[in-house]
Order: sequence, then C-alpha cells, then structure tokens
Amino acid sequence: MSTSVSELYLLESIKSFKGLKSNAEKAMDQISDSQMHEHPDEESNNVAIIVKHLAGNMLSRFTDFLNTDGEKSNRNRDGEFIDNFKSRDEIMAYWEQGWNCLFETLSSLKSEDLGKTVNLRMMHIIVDRSYFFANILDKVNSNHFQFLKVIH
Repeated sequence: MSTSVSELYLLESIKSFKGLKSNAEKAMDQISDSQMHEHPDEESNNVAIIVKHLAGNMLSRFTDFLNTDGEKSNRNRDGEFIDNFKSRDEIMAYWEQGWNCLFETLSSLKSEDLGKTVNLRMMHIIVDRSYFFANILDKVNSNHFQFLKVIH
C-alpha cells in the first residue's frame, strides 16, 4: 500500500511541528527558572507568557478542530498574557498540554480532511498549513524566542 501525497503532507506537518517544539524547548533549557519570568524589555512578554499564549492558542485551535470554531468561547485570551505560573514544571505542563492537543488532532486527520472547511473567528478556512498551521508556526518562530538562543 503506497502513501498518498496527503498522508505524506500530514506526516511532514507533524514532523515539522515536532522540530519546532524541540527547538523551542532547547532554547528554554538555556535559561534559568527565574529567567522564564523576566521581561527582556518593557514592550515584550516573558517566556512564561509566550508559552502560555502558544499553548492556549493550540488548545483553542485544535480542540474539536473539524467541528467547532478555532476561537473557543471559553478561551481567556487576555488571561494568557498574565504570568501566574508558580514553577517551570507548571509552565512546561501547560506547554505539553497544548502540544499534545495539536499532535493528537494532527494524528487523527485523514487525507480527506485536508479539503474540509474549518472556522476560525467565523471565517471559513480550508484545512491546510497555509493559514491554520502557519498561525502557530509564526508564533513559535517569532522574535520572542530569538533572545532565548543567545542567553547563556
């Protein structure tokens, strides 16, 4: 049985996200627990807030992905910008929760799902990486993680 282009696309998407997750974790491993809560400047969020927002975004977007709007009504987006984590373990547990949601959803998708329409903030979007997935990739690749790579 051969693998279809759609199946390969889904597998590559998962592989790509795993790589992004790994890179972000390697960057976070370079900073201390206290640095997770430090703001690099007045205009930037700290690492804990960025992690919280990314995880919140993944949980909202990828929970019941094919059936409900990607912006869930129970999401407290503004609350994602409040650093109320008590420990690195708590931060990383929420991080894992977001990624687990994304990976479970991607792993459950079938080739025929790629042509389906999903909703995000009541906009209709075709299931593919160009919008939905890129939204998360942009956040992971944003400059917010750049400073992590240079802190020793």
